[in-house]
Amino acid sequence: MSFVASAALAIALLVAAPIIAHLLRRGRARELSFPPARLVPAARSVARQRARLEDRVLFALRAAAVLLFALLGAMPLVRCSRLSLERATGASVALALVLDDSLSMRTELPDGTKRWERARRAALELLASARRGDAVAIVLAGRPARIALSPTTDLDAARRALAELHESDRSTDLELGVQMARTLLRDLPQRDRQLAVFSDFAGTPPAAGEPAVWAPVAELTTVGENCGVVSAERGGSSVSARVACTSAAAASGRKLELLALDPSAAGARSSEALGALPLLSRSGVQTVAVPAPSNKEVLGVRISGRDRLERDDLAAVGRESSSLEVAVNADASRGAVTTGGPSLVEQALAALGGDIAVRPLSVLPDQYEQLTRYSALILDDPGGLGPEQRSALTAWVTRGGVVAALLGRRAENAVIGATLEPFAQAALPWETSQIKGLAPSSLEWLGPEAGGLSDLSPHGRVRLEGAAGGDARVLARWEDGAPFLLERELGRGVLLSFGLPSSADESDFALRPGFLALLDHVLSLAREHSGQRRGLPGTAFRFPAATRVEVFAPGGASLPHELEGSADRRTQVFTADLAGRYRVRSSDGEEERLVSLDPEEILSAPRIAQTARAAEPLGGRRREVDASPEVARVLIALLGLEVLLRLVRHFRRSKPVGAGVEPTIEAGSRA
Repeated sequence: MSFVASAALAIALLVAAPIIAHLLRRGRARELSFPPARLVPAARSVARQRARLEDRVLFALRAAAVLLFALLGAMPLVRCSRLSLERATGASVALALVLDDSLSMRTELPDGTKRWERARRAALELLASARRGDAVAIVLAGRPARIALSPTTDLDAARRALAELHESDRSTDLELGVQMARTLLRDLPQRDRQLAVFSDFAGTPPAAGEPAVWAPVAELTTVGENCGVVSAERGGSSVSARVACTSAAAASGRKLELLALDPSAAGARSSEALGALPLLSRSGVQTVAVPAPSNKEVLGVRISGRDRLERDDLAAVGRESSSLEVAVNADASRGAVTTGGPSLVEQALAALGGDIAVRPLSVLPDQYEQLTRYSALILDDPGGLGPEQRSALTAWVTRGGVVAALLGRRAENAVIGATLEPFAQAALPWETSQIKGLAPSSLEWLGPEAGGLSDLSPHGRVRLEGAAGGDARVLARWEDGAPFLLERELGRGVLLSFGLPSSADESDFALRPGFLALLDHVLSLAREHSGQRRGLPGTAFRFPAATRVEVFAPGGASLPHELEGSADRRTQVFTADLAGRYRVRSSDGEEERLVSLDPEEILSAPRIAQTARAAEPLGGRRREVDASPEVARVLIALLGLEVLLRLVRHFRRSKPVGAGVEPTIEAGSRA
């Protein structure tokens, strides 16, 4: 501290002056004997007691005022350091706040606070320096990145939005979050645009660009050892769990324990273990299979010991396979390649990779119960469905199934008693055509792969006009405008009808990248409508708006939903932010969905990106904010309080003495 600052603070020594003044004022007066006073009953004096109490209050006010005067004098030299906007030109600022609400932000810092708490507090400090005319936007960088607040000059609304934010179990999507923030700032009128990112920068770093990324809280990147359960499911006589550890030290001496309680239940963390197996002392992902008791149901697993992130030490156990099961019904003589082996559809699904289990079906089941295990069904050139098959398929689709029919020559040659309902309400004729392929403009939603479907040179096609009724939607068209792909919603599920089979004898449709993209679209619909049994935090559960559905998060709380889509095709969207077991209740019954963690969110090390500037403001140095106005306001309030106290004291002394109370007479007493 400089000499000038010390001299200014030395004014605080004058706090002794009120003490001396009060001691001089409270000197005891000399008493004089007055013999007739013995004939008057003794009365308790309250004047001296009142003066003593009021003197203490006045002393406290005066002492505080002196201390504040000293602090105010030193304030231009000793300032309160906090985050603040630096205004290069003095004009208004366009500010984008990117907050990482991923799982890793739940990690405890060395001082015991969580990264998320420190990040949000710093964002509020930065927002406190905004002034009228500044525009503020807030983006959340948990996957998928999303806008929490569009650009606004209403600073109170921005503060409320920040206060309402909460952490989640999502993985990090900082790259997209920064890109969205830059897009929001691009069209604002303010010339001074600033981008503050509050994150541990784990995962893919943001790209360089304008405005540059500012990382004002460098301590968020403090590394902490951690082990977490990625997923767990029961298979046979054991529970298999995937555990991710940041280092061998984090896994050393710890065990994976089985629990009879769901992790979201009270007491799960301290409940007795049903079985345990030590973790391997190594970093990365390891699979641990713990023998499970046959007479008890295992609902959760737990990693013993403690680390910097306790949230991922507990996980729910899935009661069934977590893979997305897809059934394929294809004629081997038509849908397979000439060299033999699986059908083209099965090979294409295998090429997509991911957590998909392909189940070939030689015959389409005629009972609903036989279809319940599947999330998607693909029929390659079906020759018609019998009454029992139609009934089972309709019931399954109504409850959330997604089925795609690749229609070919057999569509118009159905056997007696078999039809293609519910795909078609009328005949589906096969015709030869000179059409080259599909219109790219009708497939823009598919992405760049759609361009490869413009030159298929098919030997024929199925005419789909009017076959599916008026409630069908055309998703793709031939180059002459005829429909190629129809989508029809049935209950909670979806029916898709394609105008070509996968057979290489009819076209090279199944050999194009666009065919893989269309199959991936089918799987995406299956995940949304029937619900993948296991997903990542941030997964959206979608249901038709007309369906009455309730989704309960881990712990039993009802999950709120949003409505998406046009007025005639509204969809209910429930977003799962937390890992754990979710219950979906509808008129069709109750089902369970499990949300598990992304292992990369546990293993990715925090680090400041090379494209970001850390621990310095956008103006070039950390700004210290002068707190003189706040101190001056407190000082004025103290002075006003003393004036008010003296007025009250004067009013009380001006009242006449009550009857029956005689004042004590003291020599030298003052009014």
